[in-house]
Amino acid sequence: MRDSLTTLFRYWEQRRRVFASRDQLEHFQEKQVRRLLRRVVPGSDFTRERFGILPWEEWQRIPVMDKPMLLQHFDRLNTGGISREEAFAVARQAERTRDFKPQLQGVTVGLSSGTSGRQGIFLVSREERCRWAGTILAKMLPRGLLAGERVAFFLRAGGNLYETVRTRCLQFEFFDLMDEMERHLSRLKRLLPTILIGPPSLLVELSRLVNEGILHLPVVRVISVAEVLDPLDREVIESAFGQVLHQVYQATEGFLGATCSFGVLHLNEDLLIFEKEFIEAGEGRFIPIITDLFRITLPIIRYRLDDILVPRRGPCPCGSVLLALDRVDGRCDDVFYWPALEGAGWRRIYPDFIRKAVVEADGAVRDFRVRQLSPGEVELSLEGAATAFPRVSEALLALARRNQAQPPVIRLANGFPTRNRDQKLRRIERCFTPEAVSGPLA
Repeated sequence: MRDSLTTLFRYWEQRRRVFASRDQLEHFQEKQVRRLLRRVVPGSDFTRERFGILPWEEWQRIPVMDKPMLLQHFDRLNTGGISREEAFAVARQAERTRDFKPQLQGVTVGLSSGTSGRQGIFLVSREERCRWAGTILAKMLPRGLLAGERVAFFLRAGGNLYETVRTRCLQFEFFDLMDEMERHLSRLKRLLPTILIGPPSLLVELSRLVNEGILHLPVVRVISVAEVLDPLDREVIESAFGQVLHQVYQATEGFLGATCSFGVLHLNEDLLIFEKEFIEAGEGRFIPIITDLFRITLPIIRYRLDDILVPRRGPCPCGSVLLALDRVDGRCDDVFYWPALEGAGWRRIYPDFIRKAVVEADGAVRDFRVRQLSPGEVELSLEGAATAFPRVSEALLALARRNQAQPPVIRLANGFPTRNRDQKLRRIERCFTPEAVSGPLA
C-alpha cells in the first residue's frame, strides 16, 4: 500500500512538472543538483574524493566517470554500504533462478546485459523504485493512470523495479525473454494487452505473427526498449500494428529518454543533466555525460555513456523544451574505423551510414549483420537475399570511397547468425579496438 501511494504521488508530481522555457528547466536542474549533492557527498567516499578541494557549486569540473571506474570504486561509491561482490552474487543468482525479487538491505540489485563486453550493475532503493515507476507511468501511459491499461512488458530480466508499476488501475505482466514463444502467445491471448513493451527484435517477431493472423492484440501503444531501434524494424512494427512506434531510452544508469505524443524521442532533462561531448564540430552527434538528479543509492554524477546521440534538426511539434533526438545512433563500439586512403589515421564511419548503404543496396534484404573484424576486413551476413551480396558489397566499398578510406575486404559469412532472445540485437559491430589515432578523423 505504501509503495502504491508513493508511486501515485510521483506520478502526479511528474505530470505537473512542465517547463515553459530552457531557462526554467536549467534553474530546476541546478536547484536539484545542490539538493542531490547535500545527500550524496556525505555518504559516498568516492564522490567526496572526486570533488577534492572543489566547492560543490563547481560540480561540473569534477573528473568524468565511466563504467570501469564505477565498478572499480563500487564499494566506496554507493551510499548503502553494499559491496560489489555481494551485489553481483545476488544479481547473478537471480539471473540463474529467474527469481528477481531478492534484495540487499531493502535495495534492488540488477545487471546490465553486458553487450559492451562487461556487465554493469545497478542499485535502486525503495524510494527510487517508486519514483521511477511513477515517472515512467506519467510519461508513457497515453490515456492516463485511470484508463485500466493492461501492459505486457518483455525484457531479459524482471525484478522489483518493474513490479513496482502495478497499481489497482493498471494490470502489468512481465514476460521473460528466455521463455518460449508458445508460452508468450498463450499469456498474450489471455492478457490482451493494450500496451506492448519490448525490444525491437521481439516486437518484429510479434509483428510477423500479427501479419499472419495468428495474434490479435487491442494495443493502443507499442513501445520499443533495450535495443537500438533500427529503421528496418520500425517499418515492420508500425506496419503490423498500424500506429507510431514509441520508445523508452533506458540504460543501467537511468531512465534517459522517452517519446512524446508525436513519437519524437526527448531526453529526460527533467530527471538528468546531459552534458555533450561532441564527436564532430558544431551541434552534431555527441556522447552524453549524465548526472542523475535523483539517484542517491548509487550516485550517477558526470558519468560518460557509450552511446552516440543525434539531435533533431528544428523544434518538436509537441512544444517541449526537452532536447529532441533524431535517433540513438548506436554505441561507440558500433562505429567503424577504416584506415585513411592517404596518410596516417582513420576514417570514422557511423552506424547510420553503414545501415543505409546495406538497406538501400537491395530491397530484398530482410535482415543483416555487418561486423568489422579488423581494420581492413568486414564480414557481411544477409538474410533473405544471399544473391544481394555483390550489390551490398559494392555499396559498402562506395561508402569507403566517399569517405576517402582504404577499401576493406568484404566477406560473406557462412549462414546467418542465430541469437538467444536474452541477447541484445546488434546489426553493426566493430570487433577490434583501433590503435591511438595519429591522423585526421572523418
